[in-house]
Amino acid sequence: MNIKGRVQKVITIGGENFNQSTTPVGDGMVVTKVLVPAAKPSTLILKTADDEGAISVPISGVLNSGLLDVWWAGGLRRGMTAEMDPMGNIAISGGNGDALPAENTELRISIPIIRKLGIKRAREDCIAYASEGDGYFDLVDDSGYTITRRVAAGSMYLWEEGSGIERSRFFIGTIITELRFSHCELSPKVMRAGLLYRNK
Repeated sequence: MNIKGRVQKVITIGGENFNQSTTPVGDGMVVTKVLVPAAKPSTLILKTADDEGAISVPISGVLNSGLLDVWWAGGLRRGMTAEMDPMGNIAISGGNGDALPAENTELRISIPIIRKLGIKRAREDCIAYASEGDGYFDLVDDSGYTITRRVAAGSMYLWEEGSGIERSRFFIGTIITELRFSHCELSPKVMRAGLLYRNK
């Protein structure tokens, strides 16, 4: 069954409107709206490498193990592995992004919300993101390769097939398996995503 989307753009210059409308078609879609919990204040209490250290446990708590995004003034490291250490702190390692800052730097940590997918590579037709807070959307394939898009607070992002560089060329695996949501705000924020794709 065909599923149609609608993309409409209006640009006004000097009082003159320039309109464009397209109708992408697919056989599957994902539309999801998630309330991503607030980021938690923390501190980098130990740095043993640019991608390894320990952080204090936030007052409101955080999971004992899993993935964390770590934010600080002027930097961000995402997808870090987190595990409670014998001292009662959270040991962090790995991930990608900026080198961890100096010890005693104030941080914000967030736990990405993950939505499982099963979309064939090179088959996405239209992708739309919108976020209440300053956040990140990640599409992850079955090789672990990730394409990330930052969306500023109150903004949106739109990509459609034929509108420039084809996103799918940059995936390594064969199936897009996950969509992740994360933000650095100190209050919960709604993040929305819509994907129109062809799986046949």
